[in-house]
Amino acid sequence: MLRSLRLPAAVAAIFVLFLLPSYVPAHAESQTAFAGSRLDTKATGQPGLWRVKGAGGPVWIFGTIHLLPANYSWRTAQVDAALARTDVIVLEAPVGGEHSQRTVAAIQKHARVHPNQSIRALIPDFHQPRAEEISSQFGLPWGRIQNLPPWLGGVMLAQSLYASLGFNPESGVEHSLRTDPALTRKGWDYFETPEEQLGFFAKQPADVQVDMFLSTLTQMEEGRDLVDEMFGAWASGDIEAMDRLFNKNMKEQSPELFETLVVERNIRWIPKIEAMLRDSRSFFVAVGAGHLGGRQGVLALLEMRGYVVVAE
Repeated sequence: MLRSLRLPAAVAAIFVLFLLPSYVPAHAESQTAFAGSRLDTKATGQPGLWRVKGAGGPVWIFGTIHLLPANYSWRTAQVDAALARTDVIVLEAPVGGEHSQRTVAAIQKHARVHPNQSIRALIPDFHQPRAEEISSQFGLPWGRIQNLPPWLGGVMLAQSLYASLGFNPESGVEHSLRTDPALTRKGWDYFETPEEQLGFFAKQPADVQVDMFLSTLTQMEEGRDLVDEMFGAWASGDIEAMDRLFNKNMKEQSPELFETLVVERNIRWIPKIEAMLRDSRSFFVAVGAGHLGGRQGVLALLEMRGYVVVAE
């Protein structure tokens, strides 16, 4: 779940709803854990941008990270040029603004589960002291998550680590695009709804959710280096490294979850992108970077259908 840098965009709203109100008092303690080891936000290269050629107007595809460090500059000259020529911006799902209330309601709905479906009931007893220690280290009281479903607790734990490193959805790519005054007159479209995105997790069987949660604990014990690697791969546009870092662990530990979160969604998006490629308008598609690389990634799927994909 540390790979929630590339999980559905609506999941970033969990940060705002559950973490921000109580995170500030605990933030200093969390920062101490990483004293002298700050995130490197000066990665060489630039985030990846690709142009797909079709019968109609061009379609640019940009790999996003839903949470970014404050003031991190990701808008390259190539991205700005593409956005200037774009008629319609397409995101995974609506984020922020007028969509926030709908997203918050969906999260609150999924947070309410029967006691026998909670972390406290499903996680083996011998793991609970470890989970409590890790959550406390990152400023997230155990009492606040133990009655939640395991998938939601795992996301909150992972995002508490990101918070300690200065990551925030309000600095993320989607939020930056949505709040840019120069883009407000563009057309906007979405592949999914917030309810659909949260449902990808909530509908997972209990054993898969438990595996997700326990995997998060393990990754948080070594999480700083992983976050550095993932951020560096994205910031330099290294699509192979993104696929390896964002997806490999999920493929191995939970093939069912990988199919649901990555493969099936990629496949559903392809006909929609093909329709854009036949349209006379131009489109800027911004989706999680983990969806782009690998043989089952969006770019490879488009190439297999005969489209020319060019790095900008």
